[in-house]
Amino acid sequence: MNALFLKKTGIIAVLVVVMFVPLTAIKSLVTERRTRGMEAAREVSKTWGGEQTVTGPVLTIPFVDQENATRYVHFMPEALEASGKLVPEKRRRGIYEVVVYKSEITLKGTFALPSFFESEPAVDRILWDKAFLSAGISQLQGVQSKARFLWQDEPCRIRHGKTPGAPINGLHASVLLENSALGRALHAQGSPDDSVHPFSFEIYLPLQGAGRLNVTPVGNTNIVDLSSTWEHPGFQGRYFPTSREISPDGFTAHWDVTNYDGLLARAWTSGKEHAFISSSTLDPLSFGVQLVQPVDFYTKSERSVKYALVIITITFLTFFIFEVVKKSRIHPMHYILVGISLSLFYLLLLSLSEHLGFSCAYLIAGVASISSIGFYSAGFLSGAKDSVIVSMLLSVLFGAFYVILQLENLSLVLGSAGLFLILVAIMVITRKVDWYESFGGVDSLE
Repeated sequence: MNALFLKKTGIIAVLVVVMFVPLTAIKSLVTERRTRGMEAAREVSKTWGGEQTVTGPVLTIPFVDQENATRYVHFMPEALEASGKLVPEKRRRGIYEVVVYKSEITLKGTFALPSFFESEPAVDRILWDKAFLSAGISQLQGVQSKARFLWQDEPCRIRHGKTPGAPINGLHASVLLENSALGRALHAQGSPDDSVHPFSFEIYLPLQGAGRLNVTPVGNTNIVDLSSTWEHPGFQGRYFPTSREISPDGFTAHWDVTNYDGLLARAWTSGKEHAFISSSTLDPLSFGVQLVQPVDFYTKSERSVKYALVIITITFLTFFIFEVVKKSRIHPMHYILVGISLSLFYLLLLSLSEHLGFSCAYLIAGVASISSIGFYSAGFLSGAKDSVIVSMLLSVLFGAFYVILQLENLSLVLGSAGLFLILVAIMVITRKVDWYESFGGVDSLE
C-alpha cells in the first residue's frame, strides 16, 4: 500500500491519541471542581444539621441493685408510628448549590411493658421518679426550635445536658411513673407473662437537615410515612417503601415494618457505662429517603468528556474522507487545531455550567466550537459547501450526545446504535472509493 496512505492514517491515529492529553486534564479539572462542590455541601450540611437519623423512643427506668449500684432497664415500644413532611430549600456556598430541608417529625406509639423487674433478682429499689424517655437524633444541632414530649397525653419536662444511662444520643424527657398505673402495675411484680395495658407517647421534633432523613424501626410494629414537595426522592436503607407515589408535585412514601427477625432486644439492663446502643447496631436497620439532585452538571460534564474521543475521531475521519474523496489537502496542523477546538468545548462546558446550568452551557459551548471549526475548515477544504457539511455533522453529533447524556438509563443503547449508524454511513460514502488510487495510484499491496 502507498507509503503516503500509511503515513497519513498513522499521523491521524497518533493525533487522536495525543488528544488524550488535554481531555485527561479537563477530566481531572471536572473531578477537582466536583470535590470542591462536595466540600461546600459538607460545610453547608454541617451548619444546617447534616444527614439526620431519628431513632426511638426508648423508655429507661433506673433501679438500685443489691450492691447499691445504679443500673437501668430499657424498653422498646410495642408500636411506633413516625411521620414527617420534608420542606426542601436550596442553599448556596459560592457557586455551589446544596439541598437542605426543614421538617416536623412526629413519633407516636405505645409501650406494653411486662413485669420485667420480677426476673431481675438483683433489684433492691426502683427509681420511678428518675424514669425518662429518649428520642434519638443523629445531629442535635438540627433541632432548631422546641421539641415536645407527651406521655399519656401529659407534657413531659425535657432534660438538658448529659443524661446518665441514656441508651441513644438525642433528646431526653422525664416521665411520671411513681404514682401512675404503670408504676403500680410494675411494682406489683405479677407473673412474667402478665402485661400492663399500653401506655401512649407522642413526640414532636422540629428538625432540619441536609440531603437525607432516616428512621430506625425500634417498635415491634412500625408504620412510617414521609412526604415532600421534592420530585426526586431516593429510597434507601434496609426496607423499601410498602407503597409510594412520585409526581412533579413531590412524593409520598409509606413503610409498614414488623420486627419479626428480633434484631433489637425488646428490653435489657445496663450500667452507667454500657447503656449506649452502638451505631453499628442501629444504622443497618434504618431506612428513609434522600432528596436527590438530578444528574448534576459535574456528572454530566464528566460523562460528556468520556464521549469526547468519539467526536474527535469521527471529525478526523470526516476530514480524512474529504482528503480521499475530494482530494482536499489537509495538513496535520489542521487536524491538531480542530482537535484542540473540540477539546476546549468541554472546558467551556464545565466553566459555563457552574453559572448557567448544563443545558445553556452546552448550547453556548457547542455553538462556539462548531462555528470556529466551520469557519476554520472553510479555508482548507474544497469549498464552503464542505465546511457546511462539517458543521452540520458536528451539530448532529453534539445534539445526539446531548440526548444521550439526558437519558442516563438508555445511554449505552443509544450510543451503541449511534456509532453503528455512523459506521454504516462511512461504509456507504466510501463503498466505491478506490483506496489504492486515492494515494498515488498503487493498485496492489506490493
